[in-house]
Amino acid sequence: MIRRTAALGRVGAGPRLLTVLLLAGMALLTLLETAARLLSLPGLTRLSEAVPDLLVWLTFLGAAVAEARGAHLGLALNTRTARRLRPLAGPARAAFYVLLAAAGAASAWHVWLRGERTSLGAPAWIVAAAVPVGAVLALLALPFPRGKRS
Repeated sequence: MIRRTAALGRVGAGPRLLTVLLLAGMALLTLLETAARLLSLPGLTRLSEAVPDLLVWLTFLGAAVAEARGAHLGLALNTRTARRLRPLAGPARAAFYVLLAAAGAASAWHVWLRGERTSLGAPAWIVAAAVPVGAVLALLALPFPRGKRS
């Protein structure tokens, strides 16, 4: 039997809390920048440039949280087809997350080697690291079937 509660335990509450904080931070930054523009405060007018970087992290951490909760979209198949494809779904998702983690890590490594920076001057590899981190967390969140105990 596949248990989602075990998957949630492997991922932990950290990514869930971080997604909430990222979303709140994005909203707060946008609100602060809007207020700064209305009040003509020049030092705060670039705050919204951090929002796309936060969105990247929110997307990949959110994917891991959704995987842990079993909340990703699925296909509605007839029962016979679903029964045949169900054993392939877990390994296919695991393979996808492994490939995504490897490609994301390679991308973040190359961004680090080139010394790229975000629009606010932060190292761009921090943003690029969201891809492999989210993929590994999603891989950990996959529900694995329990073997029969003897």
